[in-house]
Amino acid sequence: PGRVGDSPLVGCGLYVDNDTGAAGSTGRGEEVIYINGARSVIEYMRRSMSPEQACLEALKLIAARYGNDLEKLRDIDVNFYALNKRGEYAGAAIWSHTINSRGEKRRRQFAFADAQGGRPLDSAYLFERR
Repeated sequence: PGRVGDSPLVGCGLYVDNDTGAAGSTGRGEEVIYINGARSVIEYMRRSMSPEQACLEALKLIAARYGNDLEKLRDIDVNFYALNKRGEYAGAAIWSHTINSRGEKRRRQFAFADAQGGRPLDSAYLFERR
């Protein structure tokens, strides 16, 4: 109650730094708020990590809050997306797949668009969902 999401909170759901790049997130905003998620991704990229590495490192911060316990993380759904100034980009999720109401697994992806058009790309991930 009283919160519209993590995006309006500086550094949480969205952060852009003209010297480094941009990062955003989707999923459980409370988890992103705890780690100041998008800003964390930017700071990792500032330290020369690729967008993929930076997203995964931020996700590791969330996993560490739960002692990397996969059972406790089972219902945590967070994704980060990043683009650096060199044009490198990535998406990363805590889990490799989502599972819909029919029990069907679907590979975690993010949307990307460039001069060739828009398309879904597979996300990197921390944990394989079985």
